[in-house]
Amino acid sequence: MDGCRAIHEETYMMILLFSVLNDEQRALVERIFHEHHIHFQRISFNIVKSEEAAEDVVSTAFIKIMDNIEKNF
Repeated sequence: MDGCRAIHEETYMMILLFSVLNDEQRALVERIFHEHHIHFQRISFNIVKSEEAAEDVVSTAFIKIMDNIEKNF
């Protein structure tokens, strides 16, 4: 249950952050995601050795990316 709750919290945070970004910021996040998410996923999996944990790591990274884009652009 805790894992499921964490996923829901991460999803909610991503939606919330994505909604406060302007069009240019959203386009930047989308470009970063499409260009790098597979690479991020592979690196994360090599470190944590779990597909589910790797997805959590990548989700957390994108939350931080969106937060920093929102603050700095």
